[in-house]
Amino acid sequence: MSCVLPGNANLLVCNCVDSSIQLALGRGSRLAYSRSVHLDTGVTAALVPEIEKGLQSLGLKAKELDAVACVTGPGSFTGIRIGLSTILGLTGLRIPCAGLNLLHILAAGAARETKHPEIWVLQYARRGIVAMQGFRRSDCTSLTAPQCLTLEQADTLLCSRKVPFALLGSGLRRNADFFGHYSAPGTLLPPQLDIASCQILWQEALHQDFLAEPLLPLYLRESDAVENLAGQAARRGLSQKDCEELLRQHQN
Repeated sequence: MSCVLPGNANLLVCNCVDSSIQLALGRGSRLAYSRSVHLDTGVTAALVPEIEKGLQSLGLKAKELDAVACVTGPGSFTGIRIGLSTILGLTGLRIPCAGLNLLHILAAGAARETKHPEIWVLQYARRGIVAMQGFRRSDCTSLTAPQCLTLEQADTLLCSRKVPFALLGSGLRRNADFFGHYSAPGTLLPPQLDIASCQILWQEALHQDFLAEPLLPLYLRESDAVENLAGQAARRGLSQKDCEELLRQHQN
């Protein structure tokens, strides 16, 4: 069951599903602290200290948080898992939580930077694959569900659009040679928009439904380990059937 946050709620919003961490902290609707940190190493060692730094700056303890919003994907499997497990550890299910879609967050940040009627976000997923979703610029409502596509599938989808659109995301920058033909003025948005804005994260979190239950990850594809199961099995002297059975036991 969703709940309405009280006007004086202490709210933490975080994103750590790619190569950076964004944090926003505030009370009620007022953003009081924000920080964006690029990570040279993994998110594991950085997230908790960054959250503690933000809480300390406002004189708060984790137990004084009233609600948490967290980006649940799409993005790095490790980043998603670390983010959600950290939130669970901080809250222990004692406070309501809300999940945020990174693609929607990036589109909301880009909406004020373009006049094209559509915005398409392409986020790097792995070599040759992007996580992709389209949005109307006017209100950031979804044109499609988030999906994982090959570069060729993404290009075919874009070529089918009948109106001008703007593009952004790490999937474009890391596949610049493939998507280089999208060079019309205003089509490719500046790369700084590929990083989630703390202000947009905060604003979007304020409009979410908060639930007293664990957040679910937004995975759009299997992990690399599952997709490469045959190779993983061979390196360990196991059959693929044995690995599949172990995987099922772990998931259950």
